[in-house]
Formats: sequence, C-alpha cells, structure tokens
Amino acid sequence: MRRIFHTLLSGGLLLPLFLSGAEIIYVNNLIGSDDGDGSRERPYATLYKACREVPVSGRIEVADTGKPYQMPYKSADVSKSYGYRLLRGGTQEKPLIVEGNGATISGLAVVPAEAWNAVPGTMLHSLPFYPMSNRLKNDKTINHWLEVPRIWFVDGKAAPNCRDRETLLKMPGGFQWDKAEKMVYFHLPAGKRLEELRIELPANYGFYIHASHTIVRNFNCIFSVNDGFDADGSPQNSSYINCLAYDNCGQGFSCHRTSSMRYIGCGAIRCASSNVCNVNHSHAEYVDCVFLDNAFESNVSLYDEATARFVNCFLSGGSSDEPIVQEHASQLTFIHCVIQGNRELPLLRGRGGSVNFYQCTISQARYLSDFSPRWSAFCAAMEKSIIFNMKNAIAKLPVAPYPRIQFSDNRFSFPIYIYDGKAEKIGSPILQKLRIDVSSHCEDFYPDGLRKAEIFSGNGYGARKLSPVVKKIYDRLINFTATPAGLVLVAAE
Repeated sequence: MRRIFHTLLSGGLLLPLFLSGAEIIYVNNLIGSDDGDGSRERPYATLYKACREVPVSGRIEVADTGKPYQMPYKSADVSKSYGYRLLRGGTQEKPLIVEGNGATISGLAVVPAEAWNAVPGTMLHSLPFYPMSNRLKNDKTINHWLEVPRIWFVDGKAAPNCRDRETLLKMPGGFQWDKAEKMVYFHLPAGKRLEELRIELPANYGFYIHASHTIVRNFNCIFSVNDGFDADGSPQNSSYINCLAYDNCGQGFSCHRTSSMRYIGCGAIRCASSNVCNVNHSHAEYVDCVFLDNAFESNVSLYDEATARFVNCFLSGGSSDEPIVQEHASQLTFIHCVIQGNRELPLLRGRGGSVNFYQCTISQARYLSDFSPRWSAFCAAMEKSIIFNMKNAIAKLPVAPYPRIQFSDNRFSFPIYIYDGKAEKIGSPILQKLRIDVSSHCEDFYPDGLRKAEIFSGNGYGARKLSPVVKKIYDRLINFTATPAGLVLVAAE
C-alpha cells in the first residue's frame, strides 16, 4: 500500500507568520464547500474560490488534507484554464498571506468522456492538447511528448507514452501527443468505455502573484499545464517561501513584466521547461533554493532585460540545453552557489547581458562557456570560485577578452583555456597579457556532498557546504514523486 507523506511538514521548514486583525479564509477539500462562507466552521472546498474572495491584507489558511487540490477540466485552451491568481495584495505592515501548511495543488484534471473525439475506423480518441512547454513546442525535431515528466494517467496509474501513431495503435491504454496537430490521442482498450475510466492529464496551473506585499508559502505544485509559482504585472516586495514544483509542463518558477520577487527555500524538479525562466523587466532573488533535472530547455534562463540573483542555491541536472542561458540584455548573479552541469555541454550560453559568479563551486561541463562566437557579446565576471571536472577547458576566449571577461583569484583543477585555437595554461604570458586569471591557481579537489558537487575544503574559495535548508529541499525533491494521489515516497510508488 502506498503511503502519502505530507512532505512540507516532514521537511521541518514551516515558517510561522501570523497576521493579527485580518480576515482569514479557510479552505478544506475534504469537508468544505464553495457554497460555504470560508469560515473555520464552513470552509471553502477550493483554493480557487478563496483566491477570488480574499480581501486586501487578508489571509487564506489551506488545510493539508493529504488530498491534492485540483480543479475540473475546463478547456484545451491554456489561457482559459484554472489557476490561482492573487490580484489583491497587502501592505508592508499587513501583507496578504496564503498559508499552504504543506498542501499540494495539482494541475491534473479528469477529462470528461464527451470531450474526446473518436477517430473513425480505430479505437483511438483525440483531445486538443498544447501545454505551455514553449521551447519544446518550437523544436521542429520533436513531435512527441517527453519521457519525463509522466503526465498521462488512467485510473490513478501512469499510462504508456508513445512517440508515434504506429506505436500507439499497438498499445491499448497508451497516449500519443502529436505536437504538429496540437492533439493528444488515447487508445481505448477493447471492451472499455470512456465513461468507465478516470483519465487525467495536465489542464490547470499553479499560482500567479499580481499584487505587492503578497506571501505564498508551504505549497507543492504538481503537473501544472503551465508554470508552478509565477509573478506577473508589477508586484513588489512579494515572496514565495518553501514552495516546491514537481513535473510541470511549463517552468517551476517564472517572473514577468516588472514584477520583483523573492523565492526563499524553494525548489523544482523534472519540469518539461526551465526550472527558472524570467522575462521582460522582472527581477527575482532566489535564496536557499534547489533546481534539479529539468527535462527540456536550460535549468535557469533569463530573457529581455530581466535580472536575477541566486544566493546559496544548488543547480544540477538537465541535458537538452546549457544549464544557464542568458539572452538579450538580461543579468544573472550567482553568490555562494553550487552549480553542476553536463560534461557534453557548456555550462553557460550568453548573448548580450552579463553573468557574475562570486565564491561559487562549478563542475561537470564541457567548458564554462564559449565566448568566441560573433553573436555572443555578454560580459562575465568570476572571483574566488572553484571550477573542476571540465571536459575540454575552462573556457574558449574571444580575441579581446578584457574588459568583457574579468576572471581573477579562482581555483581550477584543469587550468587550460582555449585562445586562438590553442591551449593556454593559467599563468602563461599570453593569459597574463590578456588579464585572464592573473592571480588564480591550479590544485586538486576532492568533491563530496550532494551529487559529489561540493568542495568542503575550499579555504575561502567556492561555495563551501550547502545549508541545511538546501539539503532538506534536495531530499524532498528527489525522494518523492508526483502521482494523481499526491506526492508519494519513491520507494513506495
């Protein structure tokens, strides 16, 4: 028998914050009703109702019942899907609070039988499906859904994900997403009727903060058809605290327009898009966060004029793109972060903004970045950082690195740069003249800790040990998997 854990409570990260004198709306999806008044005695059943009703500087108290909060199937159009939009905020003295208490929100919805269309002459049925997996949708080499995350479920169990129609025709109970047609196909098993089956797939999404002085905390989000925890408009001084995203079709976290956000003790894993993707003129700060194993795109990406600052964070995994992508005039800063990439890909791709590393521990990449292409004009700075386990070199340098590239006082296990097609060792006359890592050194490192990505004996260099908060988030992300019934311990799945 599978045991469902209330993972946020077991993680020990609940952060007490009480707002005296404000109206409190209660939500409970076991005993509540949206015909109630939101009181403790007559709670609402849906978080959607509470988000629409909460007043300025109010508070929503969500019961963690062990059952995911989810909404019904509404439309194949993502713009018409259900999500939890917070349009009213608070004040500096009385922020609006949404307290999750460890509850899980799910983007899955049960698709009614009448929404499917039979394909003549076959046992197949079709349904419009076009999730917010933007880079995947734009990749012309792929016309199917990914192996991860699993998003098709029948009667509570993961169903086969077929890459093409021929395979689907041989796979009763299987699904096939035809991206070009914007359709998902289901092979109805012989002797079954759609009305007899509970077919679930992502159709709804997570939170959007639209207003200033808003705090959302202690939630899990699973299977969002879009993103998990977003900001849009121009909210200022708003935060997500202790919020985790699992298996989303879109991003784990995303900021838009001129929003300014803080993410504290948050994490994301197995999203079909970037774990973090910020655009427009937004700004975000991530403290004690963990970003793991996204299935497509980069782990972290910034576009337009967006800025982001990562402090004491752990980034690891992902294989389809460089882990860090800086586009347009965006700016990224990493301080005391542990960053692990893929030895077959550069760690970083930049365009025209800037990327800065201070006291970071960086490993597992072909090289840090290729600064030589004509289309790449971004600036980079790195100081007091440790770089090890690079496959080919530290970086490929442009003809004139300085002042665009300012690397100094770092420690490397492999002290080679590529300049003008040749290998140059740290300290060589050419690198001295180019002002690249003049005060840096080479030494041996003995990785330890999470995924063997930490260096404990950096002597003032690198990120040192990751915090206990980061390690708790990491454990919760990798030890639990998302199911229609909620988050389940991996060993019990």
